[in-house]
Amino acid sequence: MQNQRRRWYGWVLAAPLALWLGGCVTPTESDDDDDGRGGLDLGEGGGSCSQEGQTRCDDAQTLATCTEGAWAPQSCTAICGDVGFSADGCSEDTCSCDAPINESCALGSQGFCACAEAAGEPCTGNQLSEFYINCHQSGDETLMCFAGFVEGESIDCIGAIEVCL
Repeated sequence: MQNQRRRWYGWVLAAPLALWLGGCVTPTESDDDDDGRGGLDLGEGGGSCSQEGQTRCDDAQTLATCTEGAWAPQSCTAICGDVGFSADGCSEDTCSCDAPINESCALGSQGFCACAEAAGEPCTGNQLSEFYINCHQSGDETLMCFAGFVEGESIDCIGAIEVCL
């Protein structure tokens, strides 16, 4: 009989978002001019913009996106939080997201991937990210169930599969 307990990669809980999904917000390309804002009129109060979807950092914690000709600011905490990560601020016109904030979804996603890999099915970093974000946004009961079978850095794959799937 195979060992029911599988070790998994504990690095994921503390990994920066780049290892999870590559960034919360990807800036759009723009035409550079003297201010690096793609020729946008910043004016008073944030001003208007002309390139739909373009982003800029208003300050160290706020990302503004060009929406219908105006800058719409949003906190990086909200942007990163929507996909289940803590925020590490705004720089280079993008929010830097950090560690997962939903421990049950993080453990369940990692456990599920560990069991899939033990069964010979690879689980890529992108898949792990997709599982985690889906779980965080929708409360995926299967992944939350898998989290209950994680102890330390191991998961009881047989128990998790019997109960959760």
